[in-house]
Amino acid sequence: MSLESTFRNHIATSLGEWVAPDSPHYASTLDFALGRFEEGRQLAEFFKRRGVSGRVLDIGAGNGGVSLAMADDASFDVTGIDVVLNREFYSLRKNVATPAKQVTGTGHALPFASSSFDVVLCLETIEHVPQPELLGPEIMRVLKPGGLCMITTPPRLRYWFRRDPHYAIPGLLVLPDPLQHWLGARLLPKRESYDVVHIFWHVREITRLLGDGAEVEVLWNHHYTGPTSIRERLWWRFRHFLWDRIVVKKLSA
Repeated sequence: MSLESTFRNHIATSLGEWVAPDSPHYASTLDFALGRFEEGRQLAEFFKRRGVSGRVLDIGAGNGGVSLAMADDASFDVTGIDVVLNREFYSLRKNVATPAKQVTGTGHALPFASSSFDVVLCLETIEHVPQPELLGPEIMRVLKPGGLCMITTPPRLRYWFRRDPHYAIPGLLVLPDPLQHWLGARLLPKRESYDVVHIFWHVREITRLLGDGAEVEVLWNHHYTGPTSIRERLWWRFRHFLWDRIVVKKLSA
């Protein structure tokens, strides 16, 4: 059985242990969890096209799908880090042959030397971090000059009048953060907890956490050929409110 098949079978079997199958966000959570492996493969190709390879730090690695897929490419040496040991990632590492590493630690004080990673990933994680103003400088500290950091996090405007992207609660992101936390904590089943700290409005709200000395690129997941269609023109105009991915290049030590 391939590494991807092993990953998908394991995640599909274990998800019900921490998200109730009758929860309104079970299906979207399963899709997200299963998609992590393919995302890792695509990211490996993305960074190689940019001429970047080597050591990768996956902050908030979760079930390990991205880390495992990138580590399956010999161009990358991948370490995943989480505050607590993720059981799915740990079990997969023990049952399949993979060079992916797994450590525990906080993004507020990353346990790594300065300028030690060519790539830093912060995928769907920063919105859960209690003090992102501490995480940002740590990302830039461990990233090598010329290295790339990719950040993904849901843009608040995109979900303002829709179900929120984490727990599928309708209209949740219309509310200010304190009310989101209060309502989310009361609507979720007892086995789950509302762990979102802040959903960001604007790219600059995120990138200013990283400090100076960075070059920022805002990406759209769709193929973008330039402002030729109405949809592309609208996205380009509002891309700092409707981003899909943010890529930051460290310019200096």
